[in-house]
Formats: sequence, C-alpha cells, structure tokens
Amino acid sequence: MTAVPLDTVAEPVIGWRGWFLRVNAFGPELVPATKGRGGWPWRAPMTARCAEGREHRSPDPSCGCGLSAFKPETAHRSLRSRFPVIGTVSMWGQIVEHQHGWRAEHAYPDRLRLVCGVCLRARTGRRTGIPVVAGTISEDAASQGFASAWCAVHTPSELSRTWSAPEVGRALLSRYAVAPMPLERIEATVGRPRRRRPWTNLDRVETMTMRFDTPDIVRHLR
Repeated sequence: MTAVPLDTVAEPVIGWRGWFLRVNAFGPELVPATKGRGGWPWRAPMTARCAEGREHRSPDPSCGCGLSAFKPETAHRSLRSRFPVIGTVSMWGQIVEHQHGWRAEHAYPDRLRLVCGVCLRARTGRRTGIPVVAGTISEDAASQGFASAWCAVHTPSELSRTWSAPEVGRALLSRYAVAPMPLERIEATVGRPRRRRPWTNLDRVETMTMRFDTPDIVRHLR
C-alpha cells in the first residue's frame, strides 16, 4: 500500500458511522466503539491519538489509528447490527482513505438519529420503525448508563431502565447541536437489502491533508 499526498481538498469528508448511547444525569452522550469507551465530545471536535502509543501524527498509513467512518456503499455491512445511534461525521485534517471508508485526524458529528436496531437488522425492505423506548436490558448496562432503542413492535417486555426515545433523541441533537439524519437516508444506506459482494482486503490507501483547520460546523459551536 502506498501513501499519495493530496493537498487540494476544500471540503470536509463526510462518512457514515455508528455510536453506542450512554444516558446519565447530564443527558445522552455518544460513545464510540473503541477501547476505554470514553464519550465523544460535544461542541468540540474529536482528535485522533494513536492507541498503540506510537509517536506519529494520527492516522498514519502504516498504522490502524484514526477516527473511522464508512463510505455509503459499505456502511450497511457494519452499522445495521449493533448501534442505537447512526449518522454521518465531518472529517478533516489528515485522512487515510481505504476501500471501505476513511480514518481521520479530526471529526465531528454531522447528522444523527436514534434507530431501532431490530428493524435495521431485519432488512426486509419495509419502513423502519420509529424508536419509542430507550432502555437497558441488563443490570450491567444499566449501571454504566448504556442504552438501546426500540420501536413499538420490538420493545422488550422487561427492561432494567427506560427513557422516552423521542426525548433522548431531541436531547442528543441539542447537546451536539446537529440536525437529525432523515430516516429515509438511513434506510437507503444501512437498512435496505443489498446484493452480497465479497469483502476484500484493502486495496488502496491515500493520505489527504485539508487546506483548512476547522469546518464551519464546528467553528460556529464555540
């Protein structure tokens, strides 16, 4: 794999990703699927650091570090199965592009939506249900504040702790100061049945450096 310097990108890269959801006394919080489970900052960009402690700018083409996001055509492979929050992120700084997505130096949520994961996993092509309940099934998840979301059809009969999903969704958008992701876009990108294609190894890596420091979506939050 080779690194090709590109310095003419004028807009942030927009990728798809999912988050775990944590609800505590201060409100809902996005949690990335990484070691440590630290929360995704609100109204400030997330900046990548090498998880292996290597002394290089993250992401590096020779390392797996960086803030990850999928391309629209490959997002359905990983996002439909386990995340209660799905959306897009703006990525900038140094970016490593792979066949299925990107790893970025800086990122901030672009659009977000609380989803019923059972509906997305079914991939029947039918309309995805609107979450009505956010809650936890296990006592362990409840103690840590981690929550999932369900529509009226798929809500479990027994939950350790519950919240109103519409209220959690509105609070999440307010906290991160972002617009809601249209459900139709999630259905088209993540939830629709697709013809299976082989999951091949990465065949391309490009290193891109943006010409600006901070996109407008983050600058106006400060």
